[in-house]
Amino acid sequence: MGEKRDAYVAKMGNKLRKWSAEIDKMEAKAREVGVGSLQDFQKQVVDLQCKRKEINHKLEDLRHVGEAKWRDMKTDVDSAWKILDKAVHSAMATFKESSLPEQS
Repeated sequence: MGEKRDAYVAKMGNKLRKWSAEIDKMEAKAREVGVGSLQDFQKQVVDLQCKRKEINHKLEDLRHVGEAKWRDMKTDVDSAWKILDKAVHSAMATFKESSLPEQS
């Protein structure tokens, strides 16, 4: 794997791990409060999990493509990342605005 690709995959992997931790926190809180008025929030968490899984697969695919193809795939990863980033920020706003009890 080329040096640039290695660095890109490592950088995106680190970012994904950070968002994964936030998603996991929100998922735990969604389970804690159960269904009801926070059903939309719980749907957001499920959506985030799907987006996270998609990026994880794209990064894994990126590790295994030839040097000539990785730049095209990088564009796909960048697009998927922007979608996940926007979705995480939206879910975090919902999380903060909701009446969820603080986690200790």
